[in-house]
Amino acid sequence: MLTLLITVQATAAEKVLRVALPDSLGTLDPGYWANQSEAAVMSAVLPRLVNYLPGKKWVYENELAKSIEVIDPTTIAFALKPGFQWSNGYGDITAEDVKFSFERFGRLNAPNKGDWAPLKEVIVKDKYNGVIKLSKPFAPLFTSTLPYLSGMIICKKAALELGDKKMGVELKAYGGNYRIKEWLPKQRLVVVANEGWAGAKPVYGEIEFVQVSDDKAAENAFLSGDIDFGHVPITAVASLEKKSVGKGSVEVYATDAYLWLGMNMENPVLKDERIRKALKLAVDVPTVLDAGYMGAAEVATGMISANMIGHVDTKPKYDPDQARRLLKEAGATNLKLTLDVQARPERITMAQVIQANLADVGINVVINQHDAGSFWSLAKEKQDELQLTLKNFVQPPDPSWGTQWFITEQAGSWNWEWFKNAKFDQMHDAALSELNDSKRTEIYKSMMHLMNESDAFIWLTYLPQAVVYSKKIKPAITPDSNCRWDLFE
Repeated sequence: MLTLLITVQATAAEKVLRVALPDSLGTLDPGYWANQSEAAVMSAVLPRLVNYLPGKKWVYENELAKSIEVIDPTTIAFALKPGFQWSNGYGDITAEDVKFSFERFGRLNAPNKGDWAPLKEVIVKDKYNGVIKLSKPFAPLFTSTLPYLSGMIICKKAALELGDKKMGVELKAYGGNYRIKEWLPKQRLVVVANEGWAGAKPVYGEIEFVQVSDDKAAENAFLSGDIDFGHVPITAVASLEKKSVGKGSVEVYATDAYLWLGMNMENPVLKDERIRKALKLAVDVPTVLDAGYMGAAEVATGMISANMIGHVDTKPKYDPDQARRLLKEAGATNLKLTLDVQARPERITMAQVIQANLADVGINVVINQHDAGSFWSLAKEKQDELQLTLKNFVQPPDPSWGTQWFITEQAGSWNWEWFKNAKFDQMHDAALSELNDSKRTEIYKSMMHLMNESDAFIWLTYLPQAVVYSKKIKPAITPDSNCRWDLFE
């Protein structure tokens, strides 16, 4: 019986889950992550005080936290579960690690520092107990900070050995359910169950994250049996539902991620508001979406979806005749523009429809295609030479996570439209500390109107996300189609 038990345990430990990763990995640093592939791996190897549960609604549970209590709007006490350890001999996960992890966002001036903007300090009471002190109330704390990626905890000792700077992909210490076993850049990353994890052990002893070139490659890899789980294009759902019979399942998630066509207000041509307004009137958004998503995507009315506070219901207007009049008024004859887009089939298709729409009003558009890595460096490289971009951002369940990228100080970083509005900045700050949802709703609605009035944003859709998975697994997926790898069965 003992031999049988050992054999069963060994078999369970050897269970391997193969997952498609669409993006390149550059960092696993909570302050600097930039794409969903990095988020996926971080979710496997780094712990949080609280973590979102899988399902269709946003609900969190304690992870490392034995307890977490809101004493008052600026004071949150936490107690850690004892026994959780960092890998590679770095010892227990302690309140000192929590303090270091959260306070470094401001110290390193990390791009995601807004998630901890009101943090005053973390007070360490003893090895496992501490208090988060805020300078003012912070509404997103339990929506898009603690349960999301900025709530992840890193090892203080290991980070200091690296010089307390931005971390790469291979860390010196892991504290999540898994630790990295092998990384071959742009090919695959393998994680195995972390021996220092004191909670429930994951069913899969190993996860192999495989780099794929695009969503279509993930679809083909699934059908050929090379992966067990992956994101696939929404346009492939109907076909996959037929092809995957007997192999697995396809599910569609209505995420809050938003896709839009942006215009650089600093560009010499696009500085003219009449030209930006003409472009908005010239783009037939429903036709663009039908081409890219074959009727599976709804028209967006702003950055904030109807699932969140602050949603505004302003439908896009299509009026090519008025667009032509505005262009004539602006003296914009023989206008030539560039449209930069990621080299993904549906994005290219949508860009081509936009190109045709603008050609109809006399604007010649050149489409520039990029891989994911080069695309996200465009603003830094091109500055005011950048003109039109087709892109999307992820969106956790709080509007502040979206508005933070469009404040003035983000211009040229994540704010590729160079949208600068002092009133918008002030309202963003005010909404962060406003705990009354009705008042927050009105603030965010006003902010959305300011963005729309700039004529620099053509909102397209809230991205539907399709996932495909093998019949041999039971996935654990959060409302935005991300995963709790430790809860996969």
